Amino acid sequence: MSNPFSSAVHRAVEDYARHRDVLVLAGSLDEDPQRERELARTLIDRRVDGLIIMTASRDHRYVVPEQQTGTSFVFVDRLPSPLLADAIVSDNRGGARAAVQHLLRPRRRTVAYFGDDLSIPTARQRFFGFQDALAETGLRPDVGLIRHGLRRTEEARRSAVDLLASARAEAVFSSQNLVTIGVVAALHELGLQHQIAHVGFDDIPLAAVIEPGITVMAQDPAEVGRRAAERLFKRMHGDQSPPTIITIPTRLLVRARANCHYRRRRSEQIMAVQIMPADWPGLNKLHSVGPRSAAACPAAPRFPSTPPRVVCGTRPAFKAGRRSAGHP
Repeated sequence: MSNPFSSAVHRAVEDYARHRDVLVLAGSLDEDPQRERELARTLIDRRVDGLIIMTASRDHRYVVPEQQTGTSFVFVDRLPSPLLADAIVSDNRGGARAAVQHLLRPRRRTVAYFGDDLSIPTARQRFFGFQDALAETGLRPDVGLIRHGLRRTEEARRSAVDLLASARAEAVFSSQNLVTIGVVAALHELGLQHQIAHVGFDDIPLAAVIEPGITVMAQDPAEVGRRAAERLFKRMHGDQSPPTIITIPTRLLVRARANCHYRRRRSEQIMAVQIMPADWPGLNKLHSVGPRSAAACPAAPRFPSTPPRVVCGTRPAFKAGRRSAGHP
């Protein structure tokens, strides 16, 4: 329950049940399949009416005898296998693909990947989405910029420091919220938070107030929990319809304050100017992106050979002279 996503799902389930005078018991699995089976068995022995499982197991046939005796089951976050059962999941592959597409739009070519163990279905789907986005742009994953098996924040921080201190990455995609926290810490430790763009999968605490803000592909854990509880209660009240898999959409939350990048091109500087959406909080409407060539930006203003003043939208006022590269 220490993971922010799991806690938010649990709270939504608890709120739904409390309004119906039903008590919710909860336990943590720590990605341990044996612990999952033991905890399920313990709760069933206590005569619970139904179980919502954020599973760690690859084989869920252990629930079949309990289903046959009337216990209701709903799975969240990951699909049960090999049996069919109700499940509420996020759009992991599509969300990851959209997040990496967002990183690649300003013509970035090198994106590092930090993710959880590929044996975990959600991690595997998000890595597939990462690969999908690169393939759509005609790029191949660089194995030197990919790190798997990161389950804890400190593991992610160390891995990101080791990779980003030596590798040339223009952007980073982190596929899990605890990994994202570790990557953010590494970027600040290396002083690269304004040079390397970063998008994480799933929201993290204080993402909107960190400097610079952290752009994320956010899941909707409250909706996942609510829909899981709703489905479970229907089953407990006699619903005999076929099992249903419900996919909850993800949403890109763009929080980074600017997309400023510049480079010298002989005797001139080229800066592309983009109009920001008027409803972005805390940002001005002047927003620069780059790098761009003169051919790619024929209408972009040209600067003389004197040192340029790169102006980026910040909070209510502009700050000049900050030399920072792209943030999404």
